[in-house]
Amino acid sequence: MKLRDALDSDNKISIITTRIASSGKEYSAARFGISSAQIVRDLAKLHVVENKTRILRPPAIPEDLEKHFWRGMIDGDGCITFSVDKRWPGTQRAYTLSLVGTQLVMSRFADFCEKLGSSVTPKRHHRSEGLWVVRLYRDKGLNMATHLYDRAVVYLDRKMARVREWQAYAASHMPGRKNYVHTPETRQKISQGLRGKPNGRTGKPSPLKGAKYIKIINAATGEIEKKYIPAPKTQDGS
Repeated sequence: MKLRDALDSDNKISIITTRIASSGKEYSAARFGISSAQIVRDLAKLHVVENKTRILRPPAIPEDLEKHFWRGMIDGDGCITFSVDKRWPGTQRAYTLSLVGTQLVMSRFADFCEKLGSSVTPKRHHRSEGLWVVRLYRDKGLNMATHLYDRAVVYLDRKMARVREWQAYAASHMPGRKNYVHTPETRQKISQGLRGKPNGRTGKPSPLKGAKYIKIINAATGEIEKKYIPAPKTQDGS
């Protein structure tokens, strides 16, 4: 809806469902289309063309706009995921921020990370020929996500929600980070709440995420809610 409103269009937004053959999982996505030769020409000048993920060349980006460019790249071709320590379902998470693209784009992103103090090396994508990937783990990923999304005005809602989730998790599960050192009783209460309800198929607890995740943490301690109130928006989106 953000894109449709920005283009002042009333075209229909359709919801489509895609099934991943290897896992059987289904995902929903929204589709919105317009026809405009002028927009196509203007996007081509910015190297946004058909099949861009595999052929994109990094454009020249003014330094004051770099974080906004890379936030857009993460929104489009990146992901923020977590794995769970199976010994403690739902309580021990390892988050990762990753971006996929051409070797040239990934090399440029690695340079951007280096400027912010995170040394990373692009690697070949193991599933997609011709593509490369940069992955930022734990603190490196969290620092980058915070830099890109804090005080942002233009962003993909679900990516912003995952960044807030990551920030909340880090504050509650990493003793010594900033001013957040919870008592053993509080940490136990958070862990119990995050175990979630038993999965109907496996009988094991399903890890919570998103809004439910943050709600559980805030029920145990109000510190997180105070810390991560969205910062005031600025005109330049910084």
